[in-house]
Amino acid sequence: MAKPHENQIYIVSLSEELDSIEKLKNNKYSMPVGHRYLSYPPEYMGFRYDCKLQRISHVDKVGYFYDSRGFLNFEFELGPNLLDPSVCIKPGKGIQDARKWVDFDLLFEPGTTIVKAAHKTKLRHSNN
Repeated sequence: MAKPHENQIYIVSLSEELDSIEKLKNNKYSMPVGHRYLSYPPEYMGFRYDCKLQRISHVDKVGYFYDSRGFLNFEFELGPNLLDPSVCIKPGKGIQDARKWVDFDLLFEPGTTIVKAAHKTKLRHSNN
């Protein structure tokens, strides 16, 4: 049986999370578990900031910790950036700070945006 969201990228916005951008330089990223966030770790993560997708990495290792408020968080160790720096994938209209699941192949269609690829991903998986 396939894992949920297998071969998909979970894309997050780091527009106001400067400490998260700094952590990315050390191949680390953390986020809360559950509620409006994921309850299980993704296979791949994408990070957008400065108005475009900047990084896609495999999640190599997952740890857990409790933050100062007592909430459980994921601590991801990430693989290298898989995104070619010459590729420019824009967010698209209406994305704001939303988190999106996107199929790999749809994200790399010519002229696509994160919003378009996320919409096509949703349509593709709603028919399964």
